[in-house]
Amino acid sequence: MITVGHWERAILHLRRISPKARACRSRGVSSRASIERMEERILLAAPVANASADGVASASKLWLTDSGTDDIQTAELDGSNVQQLLPVGEPVEMALDVDNGKVYWLDADAPRGIRRANLDGTNVETVIVTNSIGMTGLEIDATNGKIYLSDRFFVGRIFRADLDGTNLQTIVTGLDTPQGIALDVVGGKVYWTEEGTTRRIKRANLDGTNVELLVLGLGTPHDIVLDVDAGHMYWTDFSQDVIKRADLNGLNQQTIVSGLSLPLGLEIDPSGGHLYWVDNGTKLLQRSDLDGSK
Repeated sequence: MITVGHWERAILHLRRISPKARACRSRGVSSRASIERMEERILLAAPVANASADGVASASKLWLTDSGTDDIQTAELDGSNVQQLLPVGEPVEMALDVDNGKVYWLDADAPRGIRRANLDGTNVETVIVTNSIGMTGLEIDATNGKIYLSDRFFVGRIFRADLDGTNLQTIVTGLDTPQGIALDVVGGKVYWTEEGTTRRIKRANLDGTNVELLVLGLGTPHDIVLDVDAGHMYWTDFSQDVIKRADLNGLNQQTIVSGLSLPLGLEIDPSGGHLYWVDNGTKLLQRSDLDGSK
């Protein structure tokens, strides 16, 4: 395990995006009251493909939101060279659309909703006003031009909309406190975790049909990411203080990292062979190999 940075109030979720096919996950407000208050000032990091001037994906970067200054930042994959990109309101989730040169974030500042800007921080705009304090997951499907959202309160729902915020629709409802979201665009699936009393992982078609139960009887699943090429899903379990892995169908579940202290964030960099997460107990941004070693 390698520590790549030290962050204040580091409760978060990490996010990665590929140039042509998005296949990743989410984060949000915890069910524990003390954690919930801290997550309202979330620090969020994301290893992603950074678009070059001609729009072609080039070097990888960490993308972060700083809970102290409430701005979006970038850094190197080792946590160095942190630079401010743009100030925002109160960001609680972030996702990138590299193909179209946009960064999206869930903003808890009034009016609550989804905002976006160019990757250089210019042209900030609000695309969806939700006014919901339960919005937690945010994913971008650049291939099909869709935004995916989870709402953990009330009946527990997953929404999707066009990238400009139009055509907002509920695609799955009746969930038990949905939290993290991950997309397998090529396979046509959306995955999510549920933190309620059932504590499970499910998936459905991208339009919300054909809901499948994949994993049941967990501790408290929070963030989820996919390595579609390798056929694996990974998730953080903040009540057991571990990171787990299973096949995309939920079989062959195993713990790959243990002994953590409230890991609430997770991201995967398959090309670099690393997992990234933030350990809230130590306030450290950490990484390991995909099998949990080092």
